[in-house]
Amino acid sequence: MKIIMKTDIGKRRVNNEDAIQTAFNQHDQPLFILCDGVGGQQFGEVASGMCVNYLTTQWQQTERMTAQELKQWFEYHVNYINSDIHRKGQSFSDLKGMSTTLVCASIDDNQLVVSHVGDSRLYIYRYPYLQQITKDHSLVNFLVDKGEITPQEALVHPMRHVITRSVGNESYVDIDFTQVTLKVHDIILLCSDGLSDMVSEEDIIKILNQGMTPYEQINNLIKCANVNGGRDNISVILAYVEQKGGE
Repeated sequence: MKIIMKTDIGKRRVNNEDAIQTAFNQHDQPLFILCDGVGGQQFGEVASGMCVNYLTTQWQQTERMTAQELKQWFEYHVNYINSDIHRKGQSFSDLKGMSTTLVCASIDDNQLVVSHVGDSRLYIYRYPYLQQITKDHSLVNFLVDKGEITPQEALVHPMRHVITRSVGNESYVDIDFTQVTLKVHDIILLCSDGLSDMVSEEDIIKILNQGMTPYEQINNLIKCANVNGGRDNISVILAYVEQKGGE
């Protein structure tokens, strides 16, 4: 499996609150992690860094896990780091209110297991379609589900950046899980909202559908987000399924 990742500060931010990592356990199962710190002056980058560092360290110590075991592992460890971030935020005044979004995933055979909190996303590009696997935990998505606004209105809604869940905001976190059967030539895309807010799905498809190298694809995705305004930090992980199970 070919894996590439990149993060960029964007055009408007003075620091990068995103954190990304790919790690492997003792069985060479990959773990993809992407966090977008929430809080700005409350040091969102501390929360995202804590989350990525903890999950990476714990993952590297594990053996092979089945899809069901992966869900249990995510449930336990995401809740553990959620409590740790929340506790530190309550203990130190300069960290009060810090939290982070999280999207992370791993693969057992041809099963992709995804856990997420917040509005960072995971997509599957399966030629010629791009499918959003995660569902944003955001105010506008809640309003769309209730039928109060349309998906088109959500794109320009003044409250579109308000999220309804994050890691560390409360003492307990509600995690969403999704399982997807992968096929050869699928591309797994994890991204922060610095990409998904600035680059349309149509443009993402165009970039992934062109005969470019993975490095050119990820660079062009980030370049497109910056050309369109670069209002936030931009982080992307791309994983290319080359054979069954991505091994």
